[in-house]
Amino acid sequence: MRGHYLSCYIKDFTRGLGYTMVGAGGTGIGCVGATGGFAALSGLGELGRASYIIHPKYGLTNRAMWMHFTDFPIVPTRPIDFGSREFCMTCK
Repeated sequence: MRGHYLSCYIKDFTRGLGYTMVGAGGTGIGCVGATGGFAALSGLGELGRASYIIHPKYGLTNRAMWMHFTDFPIVPTRPIDFGSREFCMTCK
């Protein structure tokens, strides 16, 4: 429940700066896509099974991602590769 409040605060703050921001989180109404894929493309971790994101330090503890689209000038980040996929392919 706190995630919804935080999402609203972030949107209100960004709009107060004069930028546009829309978005939603989770997989319910208003979701704009698979959050795991967006998180992997943004560099938050590697995509694991069932579209969960695997973080190099925190593992699978981050199950919910919130997506916000904005015209705020943010420096883009690249996807990361820390070897989780290769590890899973070699594990027996």
